[in-house]
Amino acid sequence: MRSQCERVNKGTLRAVAAVALVGSAGIAGAFPIDAGNDDLQLRLDNKISFTSGWRVKGRDSDVAANPAVSASVASDYFADKGDLYTTRFDLYSEFDIKYKTNTGLRLSGAAWYDPKFPDQVRPGPGGVADSTYGPSGNWSSEVKRYYGSSAEMLDAFGFTRFDLGSVPVNVKLGRTSVVWGESMFGGVGGANSIGYAQSPNDGRKSSQNPNASLKETSLPLGQLGLVFNVADNANFSVYRAFEWRADRVPGSGTYMGFGDGVAGAPNLFCAANGAFCYPYGAPVNGKAEDWGLQYKVRPSFIDSSLSFSYREFSEKSPWYAAWNVDDNFPVGSARSVYGTHTKVLGIAFNTTKWDISWAGELNYRKNAALASDFSALAPVAIGGVNGPGGLFSVSPTDGARGDTWHALANMQFFGGKALFWDTFVVAAEVGFNYLQKVTRNPQYYQAVGSSYAPVICNAPAAFGGAVNKKVAGCADRSATSLGIYLDPTIYQVLPSIDLEIPVFFQTGWGNSPLNGGSTDGFNTISAGLKATWNTPYGPQVFSLNYLGFMNRKDANNPNGHSILGGPYYDRDQIQFSYSTSF
Repeated sequence: MRSQCERVNKGTLRAVAAVALVGSAGIAGAFPIDAGNDDLQLRLDNKISFTSGWRVKGRDSDVAANPAVSASVASDYFADKGDLYTTRFDLYSEFDIKYKTNTGLRLSGAAWYDPKFPDQVRPGPGGVADSTYGPSGNWSSEVKRYYGSSAEMLDAFGFTRFDLGSVPVNVKLGRTSVVWGESMFGGVGGANSIGYAQSPNDGRKSSQNPNASLKETSLPLGQLGLVFNVADNANFSVYRAFEWRADRVPGSGTYMGFGDGVAGAPNLFCAANGAFCYPYGAPVNGKAEDWGLQYKVRPSFIDSSLSFSYREFSEKSPWYAAWNVDDNFPVGSARSVYGTHTKVLGIAFNTTKWDISWAGELNYRKNAALASDFSALAPVAIGGVNGPGGLFSVSPTDGARGDTWHALANMQFFGGKALFWDTFVVAAEVGFNYLQKVTRNPQYYQAVGSSYAPVICNAPAAFGGAVNKKVAGCADRSATSLGIYLDPTIYQVLPSIDLEIPVFFQTGWGNSPLNGGSTDGFNTISAGLKATWNTPYGPQVFSLNYLGFMNRKDANNPNGHSILGGPYYDRDQIQFSYSTSF
């Protein structure tokens, strides 16, 4: 299904380094099935894995676990120091049918079971009645499904190839994942890539695998994709989605939850010992209208591939807590709102020079979703001035929007044998975004300025404003992220056993103007050991990994704005995993 251009564009060095970078993310084994017909190929691949995780750092009761200042107390009380927070079993299966190698069907699915997942939420010292979960303390059905036991269908698409005159055309139709661009790490270049929001992202996976790429954590969408191989060194691609799905984010109250009142929470919060709850209403979803065009070429006069892309899409990540005062009279309801009609135009390249693989992108995003604060629209029933009896009645269906510039650059180097290792992979990526101008709804933009959202970043502390505006997440004009990955490998450290020592570090400067963008001083470190035992039954992969975080924090900030970025700085963990394929 790959065009000649796609094969040419990816050199041997880049391919080898990429395999080392993602490790054993895919299925290594294959189980062919004899169909009794030489033209018909059937294959079933399975990967089973087990993951356990321990909390290795105690709760910070002054900030992260303090109900007076933190917005993620239940997640902090999910597990105590030294406790297991997960013992999860996963099965991933792929089934391929091919007829004469160029026409076929792919189906894939996943199933999981975690006996460690608790029956009820652990809300912390404030008790369940005044938590976001209300008097019952029950998990939402969404959280129970994805963290307890369930299964889902993933890929389900057909493909074929035909000639349109002298032009070979590849076709995919159905639910599949497409991610354009050259980003390497989802949390660094991914947010700044041409492929941003092209497919929904599985944030539950990326939050615990910080060096994962957009492609590794993408979820499939129903769509039609066409690739026209217009020349030996060029192709033209087009896709049109006929389905919209939101990003999956770490669930409310789970160990990696980033806010108790979001991501599957039944209520924004409850008060008066559970007598009054402020529920989440129906979201304002994106539209199933994403589409894009891409021209990819490898000119004969330069040793590099170039791609030119244009996309229009709906956001997959929402603005949270946008009040709907017309619902649930008289208190209204909170809801998630997803932006629509975002446009991106960009150019990308990849090449190999000095035995190093280089890639980069520059793109312009129009009508981008910006960081937004809807605090001024709190209903009268909770002390605000919005809705019946208030100064005004507003139920926003959009947040702040603007035009932004984005850039990323990355490199991968695959080194050979040296004193302490047999191979060594070094990869690094930098991502950058810049707000050119706010174009719509500046009254919601979460930044310091007289024309911007009036509460968190611009009001005195006595009226709900932040003391430390940086920690509260007030946006800067620009933001930069950096990720570095190292992976030395020692072959045959023991008979039939290869050992890798992967290390990843990520940091950021500035609070991104984008909704859900990177934050200043949010640091992630991941380091571990991965042993691959090569057996007659296929590779058996064992991993032991430490994952730690650093945040900027300030206990003087009120109203849940005391921690900048994902509130994980006291949730360091050790993960053990085992996987095999057949």
